[in-house]
Amino acid sequence: MNLEEKYTNLKALLDKEKYPKPFLFKFIILTDKDKEIAVKSCFDSKSDFKLNKSKSNKYTTINILQSMPSSQSIIDKYLLVAKIENVIHL
Repeated sequence: MNLEEKYTNLKALLDKEKYPKPFLFKFIILTDKDKEIAVKSCFDSKSDFKLNKSKSNKYTTINILQSMPSSQSIIDKYLLVAKIENVIHL
């Protein structure tokens, strides 16, 4: 199963929404400034970025709130971030 097929169910749910609308993306990475920059670079600079580090500082959660024009644009963002190694999508 390729990545696009994995998002088929999500897209079906998102297709029921009205766009444009804000969407909250959540990712977990091993704490690494370069990886953080790579994830952030997939989104508009106008997006709202929030970072939370784990108590041990080993992991960082990245929350990104961005206005999205369509359900496909949301899927496209997930596919773009999926190209970055060791990023967990929530």
